[in-house]
Amino acid sequence: QQALSLAERFGTKTQVASLLHRCAQTHYRLGELAQAVSRDEESLRLYRELGDKRGIADCLHNLSIIYRVK
Repeated sequence: QQALSLAERFGTKTQVASLLHRCAQTHYRLGELAQAVSRDEESLRLYRELGDKRGIADCLHNLSIIYRVK
């Protein structure tokens, strides 16, 4: 959470999106599926704003896995 706060203040939009995506993966591994979805959706929004196709694909892939498990 602290890293995310710092990234939002001082980092680029790409760094924030990447960190949110990694947080989503951590929440998923901990079984915190609602938080994982929330973080990946936020990351996806940023990647779409950036036009980052790889980031978009990664988020959509993770979201599909989470929804399959739910």
